[in-house]
Amino acid sequence: HAPHDEVRGKTFELPREFEVPGLYLHQQECLEKMLSQGGSGIVHLPTGAGKTRLAISFMAESLRQDPNRRFLWATANLALIRQAMRAAAECGALFPAGTKIHWLRSKGRGSDSSLFDEAQIVFVMRDDLAWLLGRAADGRFSDAISARLGAEQEVIVVYDECHQLGATRLVKAWKRFHGGLTPEGRRRFRTVGLSATPLPTDVKTHGFLQTAVFPPIPGAPVDAWKMHVYHRVTNAELVERGVLCPVNMHFDRRGIFKIPQALLEKAVGGRTLRLSRSAKGDDLERYAKSFNAIVMSDPRILGFLAERIASNLDALGKTLVFVPNVDAANKLVALLSARISADRVAVVHSRLEELDEDGALEKEEKDPNAIIQEFKRRGDQPCVMVNVGMLTTGFDDPKIRTVILARLTFSTNLFWQMIGRATRGPASGGTGDCYVIDPIRLLEKHAFAEGYRPNVEGTEAAHGESADELGEGGEPPRVPVVDRAPSLTEARPEISAELRAVNAAVVKTIEAFLRGKPVERNALLDAAEAARLVENVDGTYALVPSGTANATESGPSFLLAQLDMLQKRVGKDLSWLHRELPATYTREAGEGFFRKLEIVEKLELYTEQEYRTHEAKLWLAHPSSTTPEPDPKPEPKAPFKGAHLVHQRLFSYQEDMVVEELPTLRAMVENHAASFGGADPARRVAAAILKMLDGYASLSNDERRLVVAAAYYFIEEEDAIPDANMSGFDDDVVAVNYVAGALGRPDLEIN
Repeated sequence: HAPHDEVRGKTFELPREFEVPGLYLHQQECLEKMLSQGGSGIVHLPTGAGKTRLAISFMAESLRQDPNRRFLWATANLALIRQAMRAAAECGALFPAGTKIHWLRSKGRGSDSSLFDEAQIVFVMRDDLAWLLGRAADGRFSDAISARLGAEQEVIVVYDECHQLGATRLVKAWKRFHGGLTPEGRRRFRTVGLSATPLPTDVKTHGFLQTAVFPPIPGAPVDAWKMHVYHRVTNAELVERGVLCPVNMHFDRRGIFKIPQALLEKAVGGRTLRLSRSAKGDDLERYAKSFNAIVMSDPRILGFLAERIASNLDALGKTLVFVPNVDAANKLVALLSARISADRVAVVHSRLEELDEDGALEKEEKDPNAIIQEFKRRGDQPCVMVNVGMLTTGFDDPKIRTVILARLTFSTNLFWQMIGRATRGPASGGTGDCYVIDPIRLLEKHAFAEGYRPNVEGTEAAHGESADELGEGGEPPRVPVVDRAPSLTEARPEISAELRAVNAAVVKTIEAFLRGKPVERNALLDAAEAARLVENVDGTYALVPSGTANATESGPSFLLAQLDMLQKRVGKDLSWLHRELPATYTREAGEGFFRKLEIVEKLELYTEQEYRTHEAKLWLAHPSSTTPEPDPKPEPKAPFKGAHLVHQRLFSYQEDMVVEELPTLRAMVENHAASFGGADPARRVAAAILKMLDGYASLSNDERRLVVAAAYYFIEEEDAIPDANMSGFDDDVVAVNYVAGALGRPDLEIN
């Protein structure tokens, strides 16, 4: 793990003392084709399928067959160089004794024609490869590549992440070099491309790849890309073999991380963010850059994501978050550290030094490689790594359970690279499934999965990018998808002896509940008070007495399980109810949530609007029939008995989150009034409500509830019919007058 400056420019003999595990079946199949077919070609395997390990075996076997062969391992990423060198060292026993590797330190060293004499494998960055090819094409100076080819020896370039082969400088140098080669020289100069998404985004480079880099081999089957592909394996095949895992869409389908429209509108403000359906190339890139700078870097958006990550981290497990820029990364880490233990949060980007304003950080805390290694050492423990582009390629941690796509991209390659960070399966030391969290609906842009394809007509065709990246006739990769809750109902939980001795009825009730059997509500509430369903450090679950502190509590799990059962029973998407789950379980919170589920099912109120309208009507008709939530603020200015909260977020979210939604609520009131042409009495009702909202910050909690309830009642009342008299708005007028009286604002009453 030494810094690259301590490794670069030096030559190392590969150690032979490490035991090397064998190849998976798909790797062995591919290796046999690479060795038997010869020529240049692409290894097209999904992220996590072991491309690096396969290429190491290919180099080792090739050197055993012909010790005079030489290899240039090239890529555009320092982390990938380090990873490949580490993999070569770990697999040293596969190579002939005495095999040496070298990391080219400077371009000048490449002018030495004896470079390959001291090392069989030379690692180079992309720009260094361009320089080497350009010098070989020049012909006026001696160089290592020309010297080897002239001696009738093979030089094989292994290009890791070959979708990056479209870089302008590299393409220019490669074309010059290729054009100067003899037919025999072209046969001896080979290229092996490794990638899960092999084709560059720029389609103008595809012709160059088809003719100069990966030309079809005569007599071999013609691939749809019109290039030579050694071997291709699909995600589905590897999932079936356990090498990769399916994607679990539980969180995403329920909208738990979906950014509220109110926050999006607040972040955009008065700025314009529009994308033409015919936009391509630079227009897409500019739009993504603007969207990421304006929306995905906004503190309110990042605060929402931090709250969601923190409250679900135990279920998410080891989590990798992709953000668009350094500023967003630093903000998100600060927000997360305020909500969960700071030692469970890490960040890597290219400007870590900026975080050390007072010079208090240790050297390791500013070294991206050290931070990454520490993150990997955490195993499968729930923790978060926030990064800016550094971990899209070349990062391998099989224990990652969740990927959060908190940046907009129109690149299919980048999209799949991000997804692939979490798809290691059990046979690869990974997980049984993984979560992909998509708060800005990237899944609607990119072809994604078997069994789940958002119905957004023309989305891909409008931007025309998937076809560009995949090539003519290419099919996008697909992954099998599952939809299952984080875990709690999959197996019978272990029952602590202490709990079993206390009350066998509690155990019986909860076991029946977790198996989806009918359970009387009060019995379940009694059981939930006596016991807690907890997650142990090894990922198993147990029932323990309330107050037990030997595991992480998961009280709301009872409520979540009940909600999931209801969704399956009615066959409806009730994702809005997931946002209503209380963060901390109490009997009162549990009883309130269960009652809400009963109302939803009995009255078939399957949308949030239907439920809000019903609740508004209920308390306006009987305002004193319910008990208000405890109010930590001073008593209301006007005495009145409060009602249950209509807009649930006023007590389930933090107060500042509610305030952020007020502009959107105001706009909804204004738009609803405008839909009736600004005619009375809608205009007067709206004006009164807007004045109430103006004074929102100075109101008590009970007063705020009344104002927001009146606003939603006005917005969502479906039977309001405007005509010359007030018949269509009688109820709205009554609501406004009631609230005005409670606020002590007779000036707002409508006569």
